[in-house]
Amino acid sequence: MESSPHGCFDWLPEELILRILSHLSVQELRTASAVCVLFRRLYLDDSLWERLLKLIVHSSVCVEDVGASNWKEAYLRYTQVQPVEVQTALVHSQDLDTYQAVELNGTIFMIPPMEPGHPPVAKPSTSAGHSQVAKYSEDLQLVETVQFGEAFGECETPTLYVYNGHVICASDDIIFICNPNLDVVQRIELEGVIAWAEWKGLLCAGLDSGDVYAWNSAGKLMWQFDTDTTECDLLEGWNDLLVHSASDTRIHLWSAPGKLDATLHGHTYPVNCLRAHRNRLYSASLGMEFRVWDYDSRICIMRMGLPSTIGMITVWEEKVYVGMLAQVLCLEPSGRVLEPPLGGGFTEIVGTVLVSKGRLVAFDRHGNLKVWAKHAGQGQPGSSATSPDQ
Repeated sequence: MESSPHGCFDWLPEELILRILSHLSVQELRTASAVCVLFRRLYLDDSLWERLLKLIVHSSVCVEDVGASNWKEAYLRYTQVQPVEVQTALVHSQDLDTYQAVELNGTIFMIPPMEPGHPPVAKPSTSAGHSQVAKYSEDLQLVETVQFGEAFGECETPTLYVYNGHVICASDDIIFICNPNLDVVQRIELEGVIAWAEWKGLLCAGLDSGDVYAWNSAGKLMWQFDTDTTECDLLEGWNDLLVHSASDTRIHLWSAPGKLDATLHGHTYPVNCLRAHRNRLYSASLGMEFRVWDYDSRICIMRMGLPSTIGMITVWEEKVYVGMLAQVLCLEPSGRVLEPPLGGGFTEIVGTVLVSKGRLVAFDRHGNLKVWAKHAGQGQPGSSATSPDQ
């Protein structure tokens, strides 16, 4: 029998081979294209890139939607993230847990660290803890800092969240519900809030006691329940489920207050990040492991090890961005890695990754900031700047 120049692939329809190749990353496709003439020809086949693009965006997308002349160019344009403003010092602190940031209508609100920071952050209060929230404009210039007094200032682990057009600032025992100008419109006395989530239109708070509380948009307490865990360290809404983890290896799914739907097992180290998007739940552990869970089956459909601890997971335009040591990893919804990672200028774990006005904003735990826009020419053109610590 005469040997086949391409092995068993000579016996397969090209449509089936294209389907197989569509499961490879771009780097893997480039490697495969050097194997033989057949793979090289299929690598150049525009229908392969059409299939790849429609795996991560809506099936009705066309080449013209991204200003491309063919499907390969459309795929590369869609998956390429161009740096717009690079490496500006927003804050500086050696303490890894001293600030958080949230975004509301293009404005970024952040809790500065207790240690004195570099401009434009104002000098911290002389109180023992965090006493102020800094407000930054769309172009990342400091607008103002608002003092919350002793009740907020003495807090060692404050939290920030955005809900229903309001900024939520929580101290050790008081929750401040503020308008976008940071005027307090409601105060709620509650001790030990360490996690937030929006679920079924309600504002949910996880406590270090393991309890979960929920309020409606008018600030009325709707329900509370005990998760029967030591604490509610992470909280996330996932379709009709409320997801929580308690600094251990398990992830709990609640279908109603007090009604446990399932518990997800698989992580071997404590879970430290959760993010839900459509029918996928993304989780990361202190063991540098990343997992993707399916909503319908409640099972893990993908797992991989990463080179560092993960600081935060964010979803932007159907892609998953994972903050890690000195870089941000970009993944497809399936968990497949898109090359190359976003980095340059980060010196610590990227602990904040958020979306603001169509741009991806990330800064590490030393305060090095980077902003990306989707395509060259979109967003405001920026110039590189150097952190005062460089």
